[in-house]
Amino acid sequence: LKPLKQEEGNEWLREVSNDSFQRVTENLANAYTGFFGKTKGFPKFKSLRHTKPSASFSDKPKVVYDGDGTGRLQVPKIKGLKFRSGYAMPHSDKLKTVTISRDRLGNYFASLCFEISKSEVPKLPYDEGNTVGIDLGVKTFAVMSNGKAIDIPQNVTALDKRIERQQAVVSRSVMGSNRRQKEVRRLNVLHISRANRRLDWLHKTTRQLVDENQIHCYAVENLSVAGMLHDSSSSLARKIQDSCFGMFKSLLRQKLDAVGKTLGEIHRYEPSSKTCGACGFVHKALTLAERSWTCPSCGVNHDRDLNASNNIKRMWLLGSNKENKLTPSGGRLADCLPFADSCAEDVKPSGVASTSADSVSSRKGASRENACCQARRAVSAQSV
Repeated sequence: LKPLKQEEGNEWLREVSNDSFQRVTENLANAYTGFFGKTKGFPKFKSLRHTKPSASFSDKPKVVYDGDGTGRLQVPKIKGLKFRSGYAMPHSDKLKTVTISRDRLGNYFASLCFEISKSEVPKLPYDEGNTVGIDLGVKTFAVMSNGKAIDIPQNVTALDKRIERQQAVVSRSVMGSNRRQKEVRRLNVLHISRANRRLDWLHKTTRQLVDENQIHCYAVENLSVAGMLHDSSSSLARKIQDSCFGMFKSLLRQKLDAVGKTLGEIHRYEPSSKTCGACGFVHKALTLAERSWTCPSCGVNHDRDLNASNNIKRMWLLGSNKENKLTPSGGRLADCLPFADSCAEDVKPSGVASTSADSVSSRKGASRENACCQARRAVSAQSV
């Protein structure tokens, strides 16, 4: 960096704090470390036009509080930045990093990272009675094993048509004209308003789930959103992006950890939707368009999402008991669970039967269909 600053034409580099250059260099080093470690792809060039402008400072930043949620930030080369916060600021904790960013409308935001000494909250015990499975989807955002369903409210999607019309107006305007700048700003206002509505709804929904006193654990699928987007059509990919599955799980996990509850994840390749919750038969020919299906083995009719949420719950409980939560064999219903012979219409799994380690290991080499038959025979023998 020092030779670059001394070159002619690079005088502007001396106007920026050294701390910002060091942070950028660290980010680049981390990107190449992930690439050579085969955990991430090759680092991509970040253009000024399509990247959110931001700068980080960790060289002794300071905050001066004026009261009533207002104060001033002091960072290298910049002093006396006034701010207003709607959150209670920690006064006694050490300020580590300040990141200043700008959105599309020209509004500036400061993200403050504090070093907080926090004691761990003890985890609450969970079992079948206080565990709920959640099946995330596009048609219905979330279907839970207790029968409740969560859908994206209309006020979040109400701006879609307006955004489409405004995008058409922007595309028809002349490049570089003042009118185009005004129309682009109007489009940015709509996008930011929609993002704020969606984030507000996600916070309220996750808070409502966490505040359920009778539930100590939620189980979800470890979805690969990138793979879903790659294998989906353009319209379906847009719906998947609007659903924000990753943000939902991140907010839910953060709130659950704060109160000592658990968010469990089963493996992404578990056939939760295609597995019959009554007998364990895997309906491999089930398509995405079929919202309900009848098991060819036992004849029980299932709602696709409700059956998947019940299977997710059972798979997580079996996987957590075996301490193998994110492997495909950690919670296989057909391999680990002896299913009941009698089931009602629109079955809701009501119990997780226990199996010995010897019986599970003896069925590992058998096929899925043979494992289901062995499980049903074991239950019949026990009942007799």
